[in-house]
Amino acid sequence: MVLFAAITLLCVVVAWALWTQQQARQALRDAQLPAGELVSIDTQRANLETLKQQNLYSARYGLSGRPDRIMRTPRGIVPVELKSSAAPRTGPHEAQLAQLFAYCLLLEEHYQSTVREGIIEYSDRAFTIPFDDQRRKWVLDLIAEVKEAKRVQAEPGRSHQHAGRCRACGFRDSCSEAL
Repeated sequence: MVLFAAITLLCVVVAWALWTQQQARQALRDAQLPAGELVSIDTQRANLETLKQQNLYSARYGLSGRPDRIMRTPRGIVPVELKSSAAPRTGPHEAQLAQLFAYCLLLEEHYQSTVREGIIEYSDRAFTIPFDDQRRKWVLDLIAEVKEAKRVQAEPGRSHQHAGRCRACGFRDSCSEAL
């Protein structure tokens, strides 16, 4: 009887392990991630200490940040930015593209290799966006514009009229233009 119980328990544990592994594979397929190795993941979102990534910093660009995921694929290193909302009908917003391309620059410097694309993953679909010379120039021009604005103006002005955005902003307590 004890042997039967032990064998039954072992079968249940093995079945659970196989089911868990299948669920993890399905979650990656559902996420539309590229085939490749998960290099790191933002543990604030995933709580996986083994793949925890520290903020990346570039003195050259004056940038720091941490993509939600970093994948190593046959095409190279790929930053993946997760968004909890549904995809905009017109595609990723300009600010989201700027964020993704800034991560591309950070990863190129950190890994000393060319980043060819990045992914913005929304709750309902993902966009793989090439990081080419035109997009590199766009984000570098944007960085230069921000640096110049900081040099000329001590505090940037609010760029919207959305009270909800202000409520969620991390700078709300120190902002003189909060709604």
